[in-house]
Amino acid sequence: MIAWFRFYLTTLSSATAGTIWVPTSASGRILSGWCTRALPHVRISLDGYRPRLNVALYDPADVYPSAWHGPEIDVRRPFELTVAIDPALGPGGVLARVGNGPYSSLTTDGPYGYKAGDWPAIWETSAEMQVISSNHTPSSDS
Repeated sequence: MIAWFRFYLTTLSSATAGTIWVPTSASGRILSGWCTRALPHVRISLDGYRPRLNVALYDPADVYPSAWHGPEIDVRRPFELTVAIDPALGPGGVLARVGNGPYSSLTTDGPYGYKAGDWPAIWETSAEMQVISSNHTPSSDS
């Protein structure tokens, strides 16, 4: 089964209208999914001070998570980002698009796609980013 998530960033709140989202550290988590609370099976983030899309997928049978890297995202203005994960496509099965642009596979050094048996049961989103649609049901952090 394919999992997909659409994220949209406008401003943090009406009180901060006109401001932009600036990560407070070098890693800005957008979404995490767990089957248990030990390690996230899916982690989607904008990492670095010139934020680049990163997707980490963890299979409990592996020692390290597999990582995919996508485009830099200009967080100085509103943007829409869609991430899709299709295990049937192997290492090319982590795709993203910015706005209404075309989907493209993210780069990875791994020989496999997402190979864990189940999708996470627990989803958490960042307080700064809104998940506007998904075929899963993430819940917002507090």
